[in-house]
Amino acid sequence: YNGSTAGPINAGVPLVDTTDLVLGGGSGSANAAAKKLIDNDAYLYNIMPGIESITTLINNPGTTFSVANVKRKLIQISTDANVISTYILPAASAMRAGDMITIRRIQSNYNVPIILQTATGGDVFEDMNGGAYGNNLFLHDGDMVQLYSQGSLNTYRIFNYKGNFARVGEQVYAYAKVPGTLIRNGDVLNRADYPRLWNFVVANNLYVTDTQWQDSTNNYQNRGFFSSGNGTTTFRLPDDQGTFDRAYTNGSPTQSGNPVIRDTGRYGNPNAPYDLKPGNIQSQDYLDHTHSYTKLTSVGSGATVASAAGGAGYVMTTNLTGDSGGQETRPLNVAKIPLIYY
Repeated sequence: YNGSTAGPINAGVPLVDTTDLVLGGGSGSANAAAKKLIDNDAYLYNIMPGIESITTLINNPGTTFSVANVKRKLIQISTDANVISTYILPAASAMRAGDMITIRRIQSNYNVPIILQTATGGDVFEDMNGGAYGNNLFLHDGDMVQLYSQGSLNTYRIFNYKGNFARVGEQVYAYAKVPGTLIRNGDVLNRADYPRLWNFVVANNLYVTDTQWQDSTNNYQNRGFFSSGNGTTTFRLPDDQGTFDRAYTNGSPTQSGNPVIRDTGRYGNPNAPYDLKPGNIQSQDYLDHTHSYTKLTSVGSGATVASAAGGAGYVMTTNLTGDSGGQETRPLNVAKIPLIYY
C-alpha cells in the first residue's frame, strides 16, 4: 500500500485488509505481494537480453542445440582438426521472438569453417536488411555472430557480428598476411573450405575456366580472374602479384556527352570478351608518339646535293637511337602483399 487513498502501487497486487485473516501458502493473502514480485522478476528475467553463461564445445560436430542450450548463452566452438563441422540450432519458432543467440568460433589456426544450420528446411538466416543467407551460416576462425529469433517468421536475423561477413571478397594490400585473408597468388583451393568466398565469386560472375585462366595469350590476361578449378570441388584465386590496380571502365566513358579516350585497349573488344568485366589483365604499354632525329652524312668530295640537305658533300639520313631504360614501364611504387578477405 502506498500510504495514501490513491490505492495500491500495483493494481495487480491485492491488499491485505485489516479484517483479513493472515493466511500463508502459495495463494494466501499474506504472500500475495511477494508472489506478484516474484512473478514480475521471472517475467523480466525471461525477456532479458545478454549473456548468462559461457559454454565451450571442443570437437563436437553434429551437435543439435536445444533452446535451453543457447538462450542467453555464449557458445564457443573450437576444433583441433582441419575438418568441417556442422552445428544445428533449434527451430526459430521454438524461440520467442527477440531471443538472442551468440556463437563464436574460437581461433584454432584452421581455415575450414564450422557450419551453423537451421533445424528445419524452412528456417533461414538473414542479415539486418533482410538479405538471405539460406539455411547455412559459415564461421571461420575468430568469427562471432549474434542472432535473434523472429519466432513464427521462421527466421534468425543477424543482430551483430565480428569477422568478415561484410568483407568477403574485399581486396587489400598489406605488409604481411592478416587473419581472415588469402594471398592473391593463383593458389587452388577447396570450395568447401572457403564457401563464403566461392559464393561471392559465383554471385558476381568473377571466374573463367581453368583452361582460360592458364592461357598465355596477351601476357596471361585472364589471371586476374578466379577460375572454376576442376569444375566441381575446387577454385583458383587470381594471381595479382606484381600488378597495379586500375579503375574499371564499363564501356566508353564520356564527358559532357563526348567520348573520352581512356582505357581504349580494354573496353568493347569483341575478340576478348573477358575484357568486358573486372579482372582482366592489361599488358604494359606507352602512349603512341614520334621523335625527330636527323644526321648529316658526308657523301664524298665533289658530290652535289641541295643546300637544304646540309650543303655540298652532305646528305641527311634517318637513324635509330640506342636502347635505354629497363624491362618494363612503371611508376614509383612500394611493394605490398595482395590479399583478399574470405
